[in-house]
Amino acid sequence: MRYLVLQSLRTRRIQTIAVVLTIAVSIAAFVALFLLYGGMQRGIALAEERRGAEVAVVPWEASEYLDDADVLFAGAPAPIYLDAEIAEKVAAIDGVGRTTVQFYGQSLAEGCCSTGSEVRVIGVDATSDWLIGSYTDYDLTHGLADDEVVIGRNVLGFESGSGSLLGARIRVVAELEPSGTELDNAILMDIDRLRELVAATPQLQHFWDRYGDPRGLVSAILLDYEPGYEPYLTKNKIEGQGVKVIERSKVVEDITKQLSVVFALMFAAGIVLTVASLLQFVARFYSLVWERKAELALYRALGATRRGLRAVIGGEAFVLTALGAVAGIVGGIALYRILYFRLQDASAFPFAAFPTWAAVAGIVAITLVFLAFAAASVVVPLRQVNRIDPALALKQVDIG
Repeated sequence: MRYLVLQSLRTRRIQTIAVVLTIAVSIAAFVALFLLYGGMQRGIALAEERRGAEVAVVPWEASEYLDDADVLFAGAPAPIYLDAEIAEKVAAIDGVGRTTVQFYGQSLAEGCCSTGSEVRVIGVDATSDWLIGSYTDYDLTHGLADDEVVIGRNVLGFESGSGSLLGARIRVVAELEPSGTELDNAILMDIDRLRELVAATPQLQHFWDRYGDPRGLVSAILLDYEPGYEPYLTKNKIEGQGVKVIERSKVVEDITKQLSVVFALMFAAGIVLTVASLLQFVARFYSLVWERKAELALYRALGATRRGLRAVIGGEAFVLTALGAVAGIVGGIALYRILYFRLQDASAFPFAAFPTWAAVAGIVAITLVFLAFAAASVVVPLRQVNRIDPALALKQVDIG
């Protein structure tokens, strides 16, 4: 029986490859879609659990350099600065709760540092910052010493635990958990120490000629609203300082809507591919039974049972589906990995890969559902086998 199945597939090579590829593309699309959507949802959920800032306050011109999500979920260094006194005024506004500030350095390359690739440097006040502390188990409440830094997962060049940064020796005290944001490509150090280093860097002097002494500047103010106050009233007071207010709830809502639209389109495309593959599957085996009725009738005349003939047709369907499923899983994971690294490079929004067990369970479920539909699609062709008459073999002259 196995020989008959394999021989049939080999003699109809083009049809076999077409069906396997159609099944593989359908499963690959759903596997990649499942892993990407799950990772994005998990990334946003983790960002929410880590309780990032409810509000980020930046200069009005920040929208020219950054997306709102970049500031809220991490901090994407760009030449945006405002007077540090504004941070004090914002902190004193009724309705403003805890606050912290960040200072964005510029992109760094090997020419100034021991990093193995281009990274960002962000100055933080570790004693008041609650965002960074949620991405590491290292205790930052005591602050960071002048020579201490925390690095993102994608930062290279500090395998020994030490290195150089803007002419100063530094040592790594912690590595941040993956976030899918700019934090993965960042070096974090004490805000006052970073201000001193950039002030003494000649290549950056044109920024300070424009914005002023960096020791009196901040790039972003992160804060939470005080419970019991109307957020919109507090927001209006903050904007009265001539700054832009970015609210987390609005950013998360916008990201979720965008993701919903994108993945709805991707899901619809996956459904179309699946329907097309199943239709091709049905058409292949529906026509196959009638094209081979003389052959199947001969098997019946030689003593094969209806059950045996169904095993031949069902075996072909199983082999095709299994080959397509394996190719689809491999292709789907490969596609996911490509898109995953693209997302990491872009650091567009929080992303956290599924745990292995959840990814495997999801892929198995997708494959089983598709196999079930494929099995259902050959019910009619298998019923056709029951109508094969052994006497038909005696009426055919092309069997030899």
